[in-house]
Amino acid sequence: MDEFNIYGNDFSKVYHRFWYDFIDKIGLKISNIHQIYNNSPINKMKVLDLFCGTGRLIKILSNQGYHVTGLDKSANMLEVARKNLETEIKENRITLIKDLAEEFNLNTNFELIVSTFDSINHLDNLELVRSCFSSVYQHLTESGVFIFDMNTKDELKKWNFIDLEESDDKSIIFIMHGKYVIGEDKAYTRVTGFIDDNHDGSYKRFDEIMYNSLFNVSDILKIISDVGFSECILYSEDLENIIEKEIVHKDRVFIVAIKNKKFTRMG
Repeated sequence: MDEFNIYGNDFSKVYHRFWYDFIDKIGLKISNIHQIYNNSPINKMKVLDLFCGTGRLIKILSNQGYHVTGLDKSANMLEVARKNLETEIKENRITLIKDLAEEFNLNTNFELIVSTFDSINHLDNLELVRSCFSSVYQHLTESGVFIFDMNTKDELKKWNFIDLEESDDKSIIFIMHGKYVIGEDKAYTRVTGFIDDNHDGSYKRFDEIMYNSLFNVSDILKIISDVGFSECILYSEDLENIIEKEIVHKDRVFIVAIKNKKFTRMG
């Protein structure tokens, strides 16, 4: 399979329609958290959204006034994003780039880089995480901030579920089967479904597999320090509370990494 077409076109459309609650809940909070550590005017700042998917977070941040660049390796996800961000793209408020988050070179710097919806867990191993974080560090301004979330081992080891979902108009129906694989340090979600694009009863089947790698939070924090970040703060999954690094017992955590504390202005 072409590494830039890891998700099919039908699944990308389903993803956009169904996986949005989490992003809608934390989108504005990301902007608020960023303002705590860098209170420069938003309309003068640039954001990079890694693993941007279909662009839902991009739209939220763009509406806040940021100029946003979205990067994803899935051509199909980006195609859905282009359709949903057509106005913003025409107004030059958004740029979409097809590239690998593991290692990228965009020849520009950003005040904020974000990665949400446990996208970091989609990297296969810690060396790829290190490569990704190194690229992030190189692309941040001196006062730059990196905000990302991750599923913890506590969360992924609980994956053993089967869910049935359908759209209100019955044009989409699918089953998700999530499973933690003992010994592999991986959790998989298999999605099998049917989509009726024309609303005429002519359903097409689609199948996808998504995986999460299990990483220790302590290993992630060490990599953050190793690549050069001067400070990091852990937040709860709703971005409401700071968590002590020594007592992380959460299913999902947000991590705010500050490139250079000396240049960061507190709001």
